[in-house]
Amino acid sequence: MISRGMSLIELLVGLAVASLIAAGAATALSIAGMAAARHSVARRQNDAAWLALAAIARDLRVAEVWTGCQGNSDCAARPAHPAASALVVSREGFANGESAWRVEWMADGDLWRCEKEQCDKYLPGVATAWFYADVLDIDCTMHRKTLTDRIRGDPLAIEIVLWMRDRRRYMRTVARPAAVMQRLRERCLHAP
Repeated sequence: MISRGMSLIELLVGLAVASLIAAGAATALSIAGMAAARHSVARRQNDAAWLALAAIARDLRVAEVWTGCQGNSDCAARPAHPAASALVVSREGFANGESAWRVEWMADGDLWRCEKEQCDKYLPGVATAWFYADVLDIDCTMHRKTLTDRIRGDPLAIEIVLWMRDRRRYMRTVARPAAVMQRLRERCLHAP
């Protein structure tokens, strides 16, 4: 007797094996999708931190005066946002018909940007921010110091370090515009 086709039992066994293979493939694809989603979220957080550093750098390039404070819980000028570290950048005089301009960047668990009377949360998840200044001393020797109001002389560059709550760290260094750097160099060359 020649048989054609499958018996019912063979068909059921074949379908069971195929469904096991399909379930394994679906699980693997699901795990891969979750990993891709996690990677995408981490990438967005990285991008947001780099964009925050770029915004701080933009404010530093526009400003004439760079000051800061670190180490106490009320170093920011805004009483509504006590922070352990703050960077204050400002431009004096008139620009575009407006009087003096002042921006404060502070970290108190989040990164805040305050301009005039308004403070906006710029980046969540910033545990702290540190600001280091490259300063010329009286002998025209370069030193890196924590940026505070007590620094004598104009900082030539500022390094911004953002520490996230998950212990990741992002850094960027911003130098003064070339004209200011040249004036500071000339001051050192002509110093007695």
